[in-house]
Parts: sequence; structure tokens; C-alpha cells
Amino acid sequence: MHMLSRQLIGLFFVLTVSSIVVSPALAQEAVIARVGSVPITAFDVGRQLQKLIPLQGSYHSGVKPEKIVELRTQALDELIEQSYLVQYAYSEEIAVSKSDIDAMVKPLRARFKTDDAFQAALGQESEKEFRAAVARHLLAKKALKVAVDDKVEIDETALKADFEKNREKYMRPRQFRASHILIKVDPASSAEEKRAKKDLAQALYEKAVAGEDFHDLAYYNSNDKTAMVGGDVGYFHLGQMDKDVEAVVVKMKVGEISAPISTLYGYEIVKLVDTKPATQLSFDDMREKLVARERKAQAEKLKADLLQSLRAKYPVEHLSSP
Repeated sequence: MHMLSRQLIGLFFVLTVSSIVVSPALAQEAVIARVGSVPITAFDVGRQLQKLIPLQGSYHSGVKPEKIVELRTQALDELIEQSYLVQYAYSEEIAVSKSDIDAMVKPLRARFKTDDAFQAALGQESEKEFRAAVARHLLAKKALKVAVDDKVEIDETALKADFEKNREKYMRPRQFRASHILIKVDPASSAEEKRAKKDLAQALYEKAVAGEDFHDLAYYNSNDKTAMVGGDVGYFHLGQMDKDVEAVVVKMKVGEISAPISTLYGYEIVKLVDTKPATQLSFDDMREKLVARERKAQAEKLKADLLQSLRAKYPVEHLSSP
């Protein structure tokens, strides 16, 4: 693929534009499918495919042919879904303005010094068709907002009632705050090297329990980024730390220092700094997450129902393979 063309495709998706082209001026040989009256072109599929395959040193570099086929089919499926939204926009007389299109095209166009350079990046697709792709993306996005997002209704009274009914589900688990010293051990190390690391960890542990400042011991010896803050890992709850470390921490008292713990990373010496018991969260604590969860659930249901009705109304015509 021409480097400029790859650059344009990359920029196209940096601006989150997925192609849906609906234009009577499209070359018929470029149209590979139709959803109702909405054509999907080879240009569309190419751009959508590039969204699924990160740009690498060369086009599709390192991706197996069978994977390319799979992703190309996925790209077409996504474009078909988006084309249903375009068809919905037509039926509801939803429109986008020229200024909206310009706002997305101009930053892309500005990357190229001349019209010829810009056209070279477009390849066989005309600038008019490219603008149509941007327009149809914006149209589909607006249709989704009108048909789905704007119809979501959040009943906070009902959310709060459900929260009160299931309060036991909304608990903040017991929390721990600890500092640690990590002595990393390379798995490929010799037995002698591993023994030396273990002896170092043991020596640091003995210094810590003898009263030397744990912060300083971590700062000068730990092989973890937390060394800069004296080994402080902040608060965590079970499931967020190495299981071998957690198994020791849950049995410790505040101020206690563990003997070196063998982990996948090496040896860790842990000082338990503080604990917080499990606490009941309030509705206010959970409100943002509950609203987001409800909004997502409603949006998914509305979108599924919308697409189901559109599929029944508008046929998909496959004119060639993607």
C-alpha cells in the first residue's frame, strides 16, 4: 500500500472515523454490498480493516492470511451495522451539516502540502467520495444518538431502591496499606546467583526488624519503582497483589515486617502499615457506577432492538466478496 495512503488511513481513524459511504457518484465496481439503498465500498472495507489491524512496518505485516480474511469479514459486518444506522437516519430525516464534515476533513487535508499529495493518499477514491465517507460516519453517529442515547432514561429512585434491596453486594472489602522491598531474581540466574539474592533479602529483613528505617532500606535496595517512595504501595484489597504476598499480609499485624517471601519476581519483604475493615458503601458512593451501568444496559437493549427492526426492513445485498 502506498505510504501516503496508509498515513491517511491512520489519520482517518485517529479521528475515530469509520467509513460509511452513501453517494450516487460512487464507481459501481467499488460497491461490494448494499444495505437497502446504502452502498458499502471496497474503500470502506479497507479503512475498516486498517482499524482492526494496527499499522505496522508494511501493509498487513506479520498477520497471517487466514486472519486477514477473518478480519475483513468482521470489517464488512461492522460496516453493515453502521449502514443500517445510515438508513435509519434517512427515514427519520436526520442530517449533518457541511461545517461538521469540514471540521473532520480539514485537519486531515492540512497534513498534505498540495491537492495532488492529498489525492495520492486517497488512491483511487475521489475527495468527494472521501468526504462522503466522513459525512456518513457522522450521520450514523448522530442516528445512534437520536435512536439510542437520547432515549435512555435513568430513574434514580428505582436505582436507589434496588441498591437498598441489595446493600450486601456493595461492600468495600478489607484494605491493607503496605511498604515493600523487592529483590528481583532473574529466572535464568544460576543457583549461586539466586542464593546471593536470597541472602541479600534475608540481610535486609534482619536490618528492618532490628530497627533500621524501612523507607531508607527500600529506597536504596528495592528493585521496584516504589523504591522512590520508600517502598510504599498504597492501599490495596485482596486480589490486587501477588497471592503469595497476600497470604502473608492477611495474617500480619500493623507494624509487623515479613520475612522474605518468594514470588515469581524474586523476594519481597513487606511491612504492614495500616488496615481498614470492610465497610458498607453508600448509594452516593456507588451512584456514578450504577448510573453508568444502567445507561449501558439500556443503550445496548435499545440498539439491539433498533438493529433487529432495521434488519427486518432492509435487505443486505452482497455484490462481491469483501
